[in-house]
Amino acid sequence: MEENVQYQNYLLEKETFELVFQQNSANEAYNEYLGTLQYYYDIAMPKKVKTKEQENKWVTSGIRVSGKRLNSLMKEGNMPEEFKYYYFHYKRKYTTKLSVKQKS
Repeated sequence: MEENVQYQNYLLEKETFELVFQQNSANEAYNEYLGTLQYYYDIAMPKKVKTKEQENKWVTSGIRVSGKRLNSLMKEGNMPEEFKYYYFHYKRKYTTKLSVKQKS
């Protein structure tokens, strides 16, 4: 972190702030100054992206696809009787797969 602050200070020392002094009003000059500061801050202190560990390692991509399919089927409006039968069996297979995978 200290190295990043030193690097930012180095970058700011090299900056002439010429665009700040060329502005006609105090608000424009302040906005230009703030933009310059933010620019060098972003360079010197890049955002670190934290990758989230997969909480449920037993959840496979197949289970995720099946879950999405089940959700999309559930959103169907007026379902004919055949569709309700299909949905019921698909949901039963899905929950069976889920419980088997969760136990192993």
